[in-house]
Amino acid sequence: MSFYFGKYLRGLIGAPPTATIDPHAHHILFKKGLGQKQKELVAEGQEILKKYGIKSIIGEENLVWAPNRIAGQHGVERLQHIVDKLKEVDSFGGTREKMVDMLKLLGEEAASMK
Repeated sequence: MSFYFGKYLRGLIGAPPTATIDPHAHHILFKKGLGQKQKELVAEGQEILKKYGIKSIIGEENLVWAPNRIAGQHGVERLQHIVDKLKEVDSFGGTREKMVDMLKLLGEEAASMK
């Protein structure tokens, strides 16, 4: 069974911005990760999001339209940055609202990558 995140995200928030080149439904915190290091980081990030009631795979809070095939967009350095930011919110008395705000900021970063 295939799941089309583009169609799903379109139903949640509408079509991608017309200025976005080669848009795709992007998970701010990656779905799975490639390689052991990414898989460990994804698991760590998923546990944090779960703590705040955010579904990392299908939660609207973790999805954004972003350009596809951008160097660094899906790299381990980017993922480390994302998990570090989630941990930062969590360690400084995070609330669900603050976590969602951080995901929005991280989503804006992803959407603006070139």
